[in-house]
Amino acid sequence: MNIEDINGIDRWAAGKSSERISSISDIPFGASFAAPVAMLIDGDINDHTGQVLLLYLESLATTATLYTMTVGIVNRSRPYVYDDSGETSMSRRLSANGQRSFFAGHVAASATGTFFAAKIYNDFHPDSPAVPWVWAGAATIPAAVAYLRIEAGQHFLTDVTVGYVIGAAVGILVPELHKKKNRKLDISPTSGINATGNQYTGLSLRYQF
Repeated sequence: MNIEDINGIDRWAAGKSSERISSISDIPFGASFAAPVAMLIDGDINDHTGQVLLLYLESLATTATLYTMTVGIVNRSRPYVYDDSGETSMSRRLSANGQRSFFAGHVAASATGTFFAAKIYNDFHPDSPAVPWVWAGAATIPAAVAYLRIEAGQHFLTDVTVGYVIGAAVGILVPELHKKKNRKLDISPTSGINATGNQYTGLSLRYQF
């Protein structure tokens, strides 16, 4: 693997490797999953607990499906694969997981959780003075995950950027598409086995006329 073959935007991250920082990244990552659940403390949102949790699970499933589809197609080495300092074992550098850098699944899932929480809060309390702070928190947590994943050598800048955008978009769009005004439009993850016996995953888009 030649670092010089990496594009200039990402090259600076090649060779980074830290399992300690990778573990630290799990802290904000875990917090992002709890954000939508924490919103249930609010009385108005709590009255719709079933709907909120169902939409949250659908959002996470959609992000997971997009991630699975992408890493199955894109073969891109993680930054730690380029670590020739001796601190990263050769077996780890050559593992299958080392070729799943694009896009950043942790960042995407984190952004889905926090932006979903902010979207739900905004929909229930559009005039609340806390809304800007909720959105700011939603943007900050996955950004912290993204920074730590780069420093850990798990992803490049473009990996986390794409993951961030996809996760945020899913977190916002899934609940938006399920509003009554959009009840004819539905998007959901799907999987199964085709006629040749191969398993597949994808997204189902349905519009009722």
